Amino acid sequence: MSDFLFGTVEYFTNDFQACIMNNLTIENPSAIKAHYAKLKAEVIRRAENQADQEKLLHNLDKAYQRLKVNLIGAEDEENGS
Repeated sequence: MSDFLFGTVEYFTNDFQACIMNNLTIENPSAIKAHYAKLKAEVIRRAENQADQEKLLHNLDKAYQRLKVNLIGAEDEENGS
């Protein structure tokens, strides 16, 4: 995936969707939660400063929540919605 958009909600959403599509064709698919953890570690590693890291993690969380809503209709579990 291109680094041009790294950190945007769109980038993370596309990355999650690619993971799901790849899971359909590989022998040992990875869980979405594991992919989330991998992306989170990458954000922490690549962030230039604390503010940048917080913004990127917010975008990652937003993309993850959108994915859950699109797949299973799940809303934000922490807020009970």
